Amino acid sequence: MSLTIRNNDQAFVPGSTLVLLNEVLQQSLLKCDAANPKLNAIVRCESLPQIPGSPAPWAALFDFLLATITDGDPIGSRLFLYIDCKEGVTESGNAAEGIRWYQVSFHTNITADEAWCLRNKEKIEQSHLRAATCGGSLSVQNLAQTGCLYLITISGKI
Repeated sequence: MSLTIRNNDQAFVPGSTLVLLNEVLQQSLLKCDAANPKLNAIVRCESLPQIPGSPAPWAALFDFLLATITDGDPIGSRLFLYIDCKEGVTESGNAAEGIRWYQVSFHTNITADEAWCLRNKEKIEQSHLRAATCGGSLSVQNLAQTGCLYLITISGKI
């Protein structure tokens, strides 16, 4: 797996209640690569926000999403995954802390056809629940129209 993750020089601060999503995602990607030795994927990830809470629910969410993506057939010879993050508006009452809404998009080149949807229905439903548990929301996009398979909306800071 070719992996590029941008971290904006984020570092974990002991005693902090913020989760570094880039680090959680990187661990999920490494597990996914170990479970799929012939994956041969190219992954690029922009800097993701730091969010309040525990890393465990996020790791479970990323594991589920990556499992569904690697279950798809790539268009072409290699799987591509690009994860980006768009900054939203500042949450009222949290401006001083720099807390904002973010949209994290998972762009990929898999064929998310009807058979893929049926195979992954349970994982996608679980992912919706896991995103809600993390304080965010997950939507499944029309990959053919947008190039984006998943969109997660969360609050945090970069």
